[in-house]
Amino acid sequence: MRQRIVGAIGISCEPRLLIADEPTRLGVPATAAPLLELHNLSTHYVSARGARVVRAVDDVSLRIYPGETLGIVGESGSGTSTLALTILRILPAAAR
Repeated sequence: MRQRIVGAIGISCEPRLLIADEPTRLGVPATAAPLLELHNLSTHYVSARGARVVRAVDDVSLRIYPGETLGIVGESGSGTSTLALTILRILPAAAR
């Protein structure tokens, strides 16, 4: 794990390489079922004046297996908080 972090720091100027990196599963059988699985998750808001729809999260799919950690990273306004709140069911997926 330490090597992966050091490697990530070394290529932080190339985010595509970090995104394409394969997750590590330590001590978990290859047949383990995912702890969390999402398919095509979307959360959209209607603007305050109702003039437009804001697509805060659009068509996100992922699987998290035992031993994996999910880190949600993005710029301000990119939907990271909305994604986390929707995964935790604090915010409904259909927030229209």
